[in-house]
Parts: sequence; structure tokens; C-alpha cells
Amino acid sequence: MAYGKNFIESWLANAELNLVLIVVHEEPQADYLAPYSQANVILLPLASEEHALFRKKFGKFSEAAGLSLVPYNAPDKTYQLAYDYRFDALRFSFKIFALLKVLRAGLVANEFAWIDADIVCHKPFSADLMRPMFPDAGQIASYLGRTSFPEPNPHSECGFIGYRLDNPVVIDFLEEFERIYLDGSIFQLAEWHDSYIFDVLRIKYQDAGHKFKNLVAGLHESDHPFMVSQLAQFFDHLKGPDRKIRGYSEKKQFN
Repeated sequence: MAYGKNFIESWLANAELNLVLIVVHEEPQADYLAPYSQANVILLPLASEEHALFRKKFGKFSEAAGLSLVPYNAPDKTYQLAYDYRFDALRFSFKIFALLKVLRAGLVANEFAWIDADIVCHKPFSADLMRPMFPDAGQIASYLGRTSFPEPNPHSECGFIGYRLDNPVVIDFLEEFERIYLDGSIFQLAEWHDSYIFDVLRIKYQDAGHKFKNLVAGLHESDHPFMVSQLAQFFDHLKGPDRKIRGYSEKKQFN
């Protein structure tokens, strides 16, 4: 909640007025957001029938929340519940249903992006300055690719993903993303969080001839690719508890 407020306040301080931030929230947590509702900040309750259906179908299973039984005391053959974020399908389901809620509400004209709430804007930016970070014509999405982190299943870092609505394949891509949750096929994958699913779909679409823009292509591989990309000119992604406590990332390529 605190870092979400920091993000909105830093957006208001730095974003060009014609750039609109759409904050999709879960209603019980909405009161603290009310003061931020203004021309370039839209507050939108999730209230998604599709998300509710996913939670109704799979929310009763502890495994879908990343919990599993692991040995606690081998000689006594006792077990304890252990949490692994890689399998918390419920927690990471929010992103795709939030994105589709915004699109189905008709709030997007063309270029749009998912951006995590634990990001801070630190320098004024405009639509023109942001354009290179979005897909080019004919591309589905721009993303922060990784090939060697984290192990054992490396995946992209999805704190920022840019899209172009003028590419009709984008809606197909996002709706297939949604179907993976709704039909339960997410639970057949090696990991159950949004970043892993994004890469599974991205590779499938690339194999079919569609194009994506890797914002860190040609740069050195990093566990925190956001901060070696052009995005770091304007934003800091406080990914993980240590960065949130510190208030900044330890590595930046751009000033």
C-alpha cells in the first residue's frame, strides 16, 4: 500500500499531463486511493467476473497459493506447509485480469503498458520520451528479457510490458493469457506466475512468426534488467524487500 502511494505521487510529480495512469485496485483496499483521482489518474476497481471465476474454481486449493507439504522432521515423518512464490497462481493472476479489465472498459486508444506498483518515477517524462520503450509497428509487446536468471527456469522480468493496441494480435495474445488461467492449464506449466506464463506465450507467438521487442537486447545479462534498460532514465523498480526498504536500486546504467 505504501509503495503504491509512492508510485502514484511520483507519477503525478513527473508524468506529462496527457499520460494517463490507470490504477486497477481491489475494492477493500481503495479508500486510501480516493485523493489521487484526477484527470490523469483513473481509479478502476478490478471487479472482474473472469478473475472471480478463476478464484472460485481454484482458490480452494492451497497449492494454487504456492503452498505445499514438505518434510519437517524426517525421522518422525512429519511435514509442514512451505511457500514458494513460483507456484502462487492466485497472487500473480491479478495482472492479466487487470489488463483485460482496462481494455474491455475501452480506456485505451493505442499504446499502453503494465507497470508494477513498486516503481518510483524520478525524472520528468513525456509520451515522446517513452515511445522507444514501446513496441514498434507490427510487434506485440516490449519486455525485459532474461535467459539465465532465476534458476532453474529463467524468465523475463515483467515489471514493465508495453503493448500496441493497433496490432490486432495483441488482444489474441492477452486473451490466450487469460485462458491459461481460466481453463487450469497454468497448472501444467513448470511455474505458475505471470512472468513465466508471459515467456511461454511469447515463445509460442514468436515461433508462429510474430515479433516482440526486448528492451535489454544486446546489453549485459542482469538479474534486474529494468535498471539496465532505457526505463531507468525515468523510473526505479524497487523489486524485492531489500530495495523497498532502501528506497532505491543498487545498480543503474542511466542518470
